[in-house]
Amino acid sequence: MKKRFESKIDGWIFLDKPIGLSSNKVLQSVRKIFNNCKAGYVGTLDPLASGFLPIAIGNATKTIRLVEHHTKEYIFTIQWGVKTETGDLEGKI
Repeated sequence: MKKRFESKIDGWIFLDKPIGLSSNKVLQSVRKIFNNCKAGYVGTLDPLASGFLPIAIGNATKTIRLVEHHTKEYIFTIQWGVKTETGDLEGKI
């Protein structure tokens, strides 16, 4: 059985979103864990990307506007010499 939090929580949590999940799917899971509380994230990561996903919970959602325009940094790997039909990892080679 998954553990749920009973008390009201206001603050930020910082998750390492795995490849294969959308940012929204992660957000919905967090909302469920925190009893369907108000929550929102800053920045969207594609399902094929992993990375840092900051999530505001409760009254902390009011602070999202203060951080959403800050710069972001991306680190990635390229494999040269491979072409897919869609130009991404999901397409046929």
